[in-house]
Amino acid sequence: MLVSALLQEQLVQAEYNRYFKLPAMIHHQLSSENSLLSTPLAMTSVYDSYFDYLKQSGQNNPFIKLITLLQKWQSRLELARQQLKEHDIDEGWLNNYLYKNLEVKYTNRRGDTPLLPNIDSLYLKIRINKLLS
Repeated sequence: MLVSALLQEQLVQAEYNRYFKLPAMIHHQLSSENSLLSTPLAMTSVYDSYFDYLKQSGQNNPFIKLITLLQKWQSRLELARQQLKEHDIDEGWLNNYLYKNLEVKYTNRRGDTPLLPNIDSLYLKIRINKLLS
């Protein structure tokens, strides 16, 4: 096979070599009768090393950091819904609360009138705290 010959003679770019290296190593290791990884203890070491590497690379990978931040993202609408739910206020007040831009009081289902924070200020405060952490 031409690719095999090119790889063995190292006539291809390094990135092509990396592309085929891992599958070739896995195939060799799995098809070998005297595999170094045939014992459970050896596999434990391999797994530990692999997952340590994944954890470390994840901490340094900006794409993974972005994905993590996006999973924690909460819109103003979701935040307002959460505030109404926490204070047991009917969700019919949602649009009113979103566009007031000040602290507001609504009567909840128990007859109390809790003071809800300004949704815009709360949203900005949460965004800034998450960016700084």
